[in-house]
Amino acid sequence: MSENDQKGVKFIRALLVTTGAVATLGFLVQLSEVASEFLAAARACFGLPLSVLLVYLEFRPVPLLQQYASFYYSYMGRALLQLLLAVMLLPAGFFQVCAFTMLFMTGFICAALELSSSAPELPSFRNDGRALSIGAEEDDDMI
Repeated sequence: MSENDQKGVKFIRALLVTTGAVATLGFLVQLSEVASEFLAAARACFGLPLSVLLVYLEFRPVPLLQQYASFYYSYMGRALLQLLLAVMLLPAGFFQVCAFTMLFMTGFICAALELSSSAPELPSFRNDGRALSIGAEEDDDMI
């Protein structure tokens, strides 16, 4: 991997971690409004774990995540996830507006990286020999 690719990977990872952290803060603020707006808090209950996984996955692999949520392991999957999180987040406060903007922009950046032929592969995208489908690691022969 060339030096430019390493700088690009570091930048993309920093962007994803920052976006995930700000989105997590935005969903925490949205969750705190459970008394005034229940549906916003319900959306935050779904968005919070998805945004926490965006950050956590950049530092450490999650067991079985690749089998059940393989969209975390491609640029297009992360782009769609970030656009979904942006739609789930109601931009009412400062953190929520920042998170909405960052999620929306990062979603389009990830989609552009998926369509680019020279996009570097992130270390968190590596398969490490695990199967991508449920039960594919078992070698059962049917007779």
